[in-house]
Amino acid sequence: MTEHKQELALLEEEIEENPPAAVLDFLEADDDVRPQIETAFKLAKAYAKRTTRSEWYRWKAQWTKDLQPQVEAEIQNLESHIAFVKEQREKLKDPMEELRKQHAALKAELDKERTAVAEIEACDPEQLEGLKAGISEQNVAIDGFKSDIAQATAELERVKLQLEEQEAELREAQDVIASAKRQGEVLGTTRDDVLNHRMTFEGLQELHRWKLVKVSSEALELHHKCKLRLMIPMANWKPVTNKVEVQRLSPDVILSPEFPQLTDVAIDCVLASMGSARVEHAAEIVQRVDAILGSLDQVLAELRLLQVKFPIKVVPSPDTGNLNIVVTMLIRPSTQPSLKSKVLVTFTFDKDMLGSWPASVNKIGVKAQVVYGSVNSNDIVSSITDRISLSNSNEHYGTLLDACGEAVNRYE
Repeated sequence: MTEHKQELALLEEEIEENPPAAVLDFLEADDDVRPQIETAFKLAKAYAKRTTRSEWYRWKAQWTKDLQPQVEAEIQNLESHIAFVKEQREKLKDPMEELRKQHAALKAELDKERTAVAEIEACDPEQLEGLKAGISEQNVAIDGFKSDIAQATAELERVKLQLEEQEAELREAQDVIASAKRQGEVLGTTRDDVLNHRMTFEGLQELHRWKLVKVSSEALELHHKCKLRLMIPMANWKPVTNKVEVQRLSPDVILSPEFPQLTDVAIDCVLASMGSARVEHAAEIVQRVDAILGSLDQVLAELRLLQVKFPIKVVPSPDTGNLNIVVTMLIRPSTQPSLKSKVLVTFTFDKDMLGSWPASVNKIGVKAQVVYGSVNSNDIVSSITDRISLSNSNEHYGTLLDACGEAVNRYE
């Protein structure tokens, strides 16, 4: 507008300086011609005004046409915003009610807390200290309850694990039973046949003094004479010899009432033999353990026979693992009273000898100690070793008794 005004002022100055011919004609015309010229001026002015307005309308129409796509896009954008707002308003309708309720509840609780704080501030300090002490005691009790709960939870987890293990064992046993039933059906085995086989199996267990308790790919468990437990860990059905365990079935179990010390000696012998064992099958371990326990049974038989005539004392040696049998011998010759003596004879068995008796009968160690009297201990040892040297694995029963008897009889 400013530029147009400036252009208009310039045109007015130019017209004043150089008036158009039409204006000069108007000024110089007669009164009769002037109205016609005024009419022409008015028509020219009207035409210019309408032409200008037409151009302006055309420009405005084009401008409006150019704005229409943008306006339509904005209208669509506004409509999408309106739809989004309506959707959010519907979503917020229910949560807002819940939030208002929570806000009211929290406000009410805050009012209660403020009231409680005001009451506490108005309380007697001594009474407040007493309440604090009571709260502390209750906290201690609560901590104890929490500890008990934690322990109970841990115990529950342990029981759950045990239950899972037992259920797994049960499923494994059921699978074995199902497999055995299928094999029985294929082979035509009847229930009576199974019972007969079972009775035969139990009879063999009684005969060999072994009872099979557990069989799995992870462990094999057997009981010997209902006194010792043999546990053989397995790795894919192969024994792990360095982890074999031999235990009493109960703490008060003993192999021999006369010689209770031999129980621990027997366990030590078995475990010692497993340290260097190289076996491929669990049956080899059972055979080895059975051979060792059988050897110990024969040693027990020798000691029981020896005890009939001579007082004996079993003295295990924890340091060396040896077994010492101390025999008390009283020598009272009727023809030579001066040789009346008391002698302590010690028979020494090491672990290898105990596990291989009677093959090791000639390797037994012998020592003699004269408590009182004039007999020669070397003569006693010589007499005993001479008799033991005559024994072998086939003829060995009563060797210790005969050897001690001959040592005493040589002074009769």
